[in-house]
Amino acid sequence: TLSKDTNGAVLAWSGEWAEGDFAITLKGHGDVEAWVVGLDEVASAGAYFERALTEGTVTTPASAPGLLAVGCIVNRTGWPTIGGPGVELPDDTKPDDVCFFSSAGPLPDGTAKPEILAPGGFIAAAMSVDADPRTHPGSIFDPPGCPPSEPHCYVVDEGYAVTSGTSMSAPHVTGAAALLLEQDPSLTEARVTQILQASARLPSGAKPLDAQLGVGALDLSNALQVM
Repeated sequence: TLSKDTNGAVLAWSGEWAEGDFAITLKGHGDVEAWVVGLDEVASAGAYFERALTEGTVTTPASAPGLLAVGCIVNRTGWPTIGGPGVELPDDTKPDDVCFFSSAGPLPDGTAKPEILAPGGFIAAAMSVDADPRTHPGSIFDPPGCPPSEPHCYVVDEGYAVTSGTSMSAPHVTGAAALLLEQDPSLTEARVTQILQASARLPSGAKPLDAQLGVGALDLSNALQVM
């Protein structure tokens, strides 16, 4: 909330517009902090500012300074499928690459994000009957890109399927934190973060942007030694 004594201002635009480029023109002197938040199809396609002095793509809730934001590295480049011989990704995608969609920091105030990376690219996960794309088209396990010969190429077997996202990376770090707390229940949230960051490793794959990297990738065996 801005008081009457400040020279600041808050502006927000909300609505629906046709696809394309938009420009925001500001006149005068001062600093501007601006965010673009896309919903539904816009979120998956990407909405961003083309030019900025500092540009970060980490958004809520990971942008909260006290939360541990988890970025993504590629876990696998091929997997068996229920309907055919299997899927192999193009050669330009390799294990331990930083995922192209993994958000980059920093926050507007300069806070570094993400705190750590973990496997999230092409993870085999439990598939509920309501998420089976063979009976429920459009589910999380029914993304585009499957060849005509294997229309459900992300389904591994009757109970598991493959998906990608930082939402798949976060559970790896959650589990690591739980194991650290099992070893030492007195650990604070800040101390858990310190241990995970101090023990992180440098991913061996491609890193499109240094700001996506954080301190490196989760290494639980190292974390248990750091304690």
